[in-house]
Amino acid sequence: MPNASCTNRCASLKKQYFQRKWMNKNWKMLAIGIKQFRRFKKFSKLNETERNSSEIPKRLVRDILNIWPVFIKIGQILSARTDMLPIQYINELQ
Repeated sequence: MPNASCTNRCASLKKQYFQRKWMNKNWKMLAIGIKQFRRFKKFSKLNETERNSSEIPKRLVRDILNIWPVFIKIGQILSARTDMLPIQYINELQ
């Protein structure tokens, strides 16, 4: 029969592992959000022909797929909001 201190220690280590994993995901999401904000500012300064050939909307899709499957749903929601994003972003998200 395992002693109580071993059981408590294992539970504590497991909790720390999942907290660390959760924090890494949060930092990754924050970093991607900042990158996308900067890219969107750059994208908004482009003229129409440059926007149509830009890789910036494709990067948003790649970043969403790299974060979590939950964010795929956010991408689907954003693709329906033509009032929030330029058409190039919406085409990439669909």
